[in-house]
Amino acid sequence: MDPELERLADDLAALHRGRGLRRPTIEPGPALREALQLSQVEDPVAVRRRLVREFKAATASIAPDLRVVFLHACAISCQDATLRDRLARVAEVIDRDQRTVRRRLVQANLGVAGYLQHRARDPSSTEPLRVESMRSIMDLRGPAPVQTTYRTVRAAQPGITSFRDRFGIPHPPGRPLEPQLRVVAGGELEVLEQQSASVWGLQVRLDHVLDAEELHEIGIEVTIPDRDLIRPYTVAVPLGPTRAFTATVHFGDPPAATRAWAVDGLLPAALDDGVPTSRTFDPETTPDVTVDFTRLQLGLAYGLAWTWAQSP
Repeated sequence: MDPELERLADDLAALHRGRGLRRPTIEPGPALREALQLSQVEDPVAVRRRLVREFKAATASIAPDLRVVFLHACAISCQDATLRDRLARVAEVIDRDQRTVRRRLVQANLGVAGYLQHRARDPSSTEPLRVESMRSIMDLRGPAPVQTTYRTVRAAQPGITSFRDRFGIPHPPGRPLEPQLRVVAGGELEVLEQQSASVWGLQVRLDHVLDAEELHEIGIEVTIPDRDLIRPYTVAVPLGPTRAFTATVHFGDPPAATRAWAVDGLLPAALDDGVPTSRTFDPETTPDVTVDFTRLQLGLAYGLAWTWAQSP
């Protein structure tokens, strides 16, 4: 294990002891001070507030059960006076024995340490809004496909007023594509610009100012003029920690496809192979297909693919 990561995890474990962050005096260890650039003379109240804010942001990047364990252990989500009592409460919440909970706490400390270490090495990697989960709905029941994507984002800091993103629509070369886009939830479209033949950038002005750690849903609808202008798949390729993704395709009646299959952790380069690699579906008997994914790996594709039916 990386010695620096281990020292940082040890400093986090030390903060869990006793009353955790509710103790009168908090003394972060040297590795944690260095990662967060905390001075030795900083006001104790300010240190506590900073640690709470940093830990809430860091735990958004780890699994939900580990987040619960960590926030209870350091006394952010629980006021019990001892670590043993707080972990006993966690055992009830996640329905696991205390030995398992303590193993999860070790994992959580390493996950939080990894996040803090990565951010300390590359401060630009911390986005003001982090995508927690996504759900995408592709409607093929009409001549113009419509894809609506909802992103649940978490504010890493207070005062967030806008959301920036990019989306791609792979389509046949040599055929220009002019999709119609509108924001259907969470704000208003401010900027839409084409960045390449198949990639667009956008900026949404949120419908209210977000507080730190606030969750907010943003819905974006994209209409493609013709079915022939899109590839036979709808996928997400996470570039940052994303806990869950749900993909739905409405194939219609008669169905727009002869077969469909789940894309579960596929290399994006293999998407055009057209070969089922996971669960398969028959659009004739299941015209509305939904697949769910958790623990998504960065850079891999998740969603649904299909084989087009012949046009009548």
